Amino acid sequence: MKKITKVCFGILLSAIAVSSQAYGQMSSTAGTYKHANWFLTVGAGAQAYWAEYYSTGNFGNRITPDIEVAVGKWFTHVWGARIQYDGYKMKGFTSPANAYATGGQTPKGGYQQQFNYMNFHFDILFNLNSAICPYSRRVYELIPYVGAGYARSSENDTSFNSYSINGGLINRFRVSRAIDLNLTLKAMVVNQGFDKQKGGISLEGSTGITAGFTVKF
Repeated sequence: MKKITKVCFGILLSAIAVSSQAYGQMSSTAGTYKHANWFLTVGAGAQAYWAEYYSTGNFGNRITPDIEVAVGKWFTHVWGARIQYDGYKMKGFTSPANAYATGGQTPKGGYQQQFNYMNFHFDILFNLNSAICPYSRRVYELIPYVGAGYARSSENDTSFNSYSINGGLINRFRVSRAIDLNLTLKAMVVNQGFDKQKGGISLEGSTGITAGFTVKF
């Protein structure tokens, strides 16, 4: 009986060891390929700011460039994390004119405003394709993400600091073992005073789309 128990225990330990090794190999692929756990992402695109009085001007006058740089790591083939910087400028409309106002009154009663901004945030990444089927060499993958961070707006020697809530969808296209192309739909939510206009809705923020590439190493 003791021998049978020892044999069964040995088989169990062997099975656990094999399973752990297989999972480790699967995790190291991170949905891409072995040893590609760390990554660097660079992208750029366009965004629009949503806040009080946004309807007092043309939508096209609220579109601005967006630049993003991120460093992250995949811990398994499904879960990853990153630290990302977003920044450049935001445009919107306000009434009455405030510290970020840049021009005269619009026909609809608003004032054009513009301000610099930056947003540092920590995100959790979820590889939806790998969660369904852990295959490492697919061409397209959909990666939802959600995170939180610190945002700052500034213009004309004044500024405003805020928390930021971030989320979006990364459409990832595999080019090679080391490079991916990305098309990202993204959103940021900040405190309603981020554009120096208080009152009205309690939250505001931006939505945008960026394109870029990821280098895996």
